[in-house]
Amino acid sequence: VLMQGAAEGISINFSSGDDADNMASTGLSTPTVQYPASSPWGTAIGGTTLLMSADGNYRSETGWAWTWEDTGSSG
Repeated sequence: VLMQGAAEGISINFSSGDDADNMASTGLSTPTVQYPASSPWGTAIGGTTLLMSADGNYRSETGWAWTWEDTGSSG
């Protein structure tokens, strides 16, 4: 399904998760991203805060992160 969507120009987006990476639960020594966000046929989207002006124009966007741990979205 993901490959077909990509071939047809359809964007398929997944949450990247907001717990840094998948190292602890897999026992791996390198950071990984969980499926389906890890699929090359989709796009991993991390959490962001979007600021808009009163007239609806884009002002800024900031990625979510735990400032005390320096971790955030894993995408």
